Amino acid sequence: MELTENTPLVAFEDFEGGEIYVVRLCPTCGRFIKKGRLFVNLLGNVRLDSWICKRCGEIKPYWFRS
Repeated sequence: MELTENTPLVAFEDFEGGEIYVVRLCPTCGRFIKKGRLFVNLLGNVRLDSWICKRCGEIKPYWFRS
């Protein structure tokens, strides 16, 4: 997936001082998805829950740290 300036992103603050960005597009069909929850444990592992695509159901979207 190629990110452009028009790619819909949602940002979450990372406890290490950076940010975690989640792409709000379904990785399967490309539709806009509903915002879910993001959990980070003390080891820095990220878990995404309840991100919903209307066509595909619950999905795991692309994410990255800055």
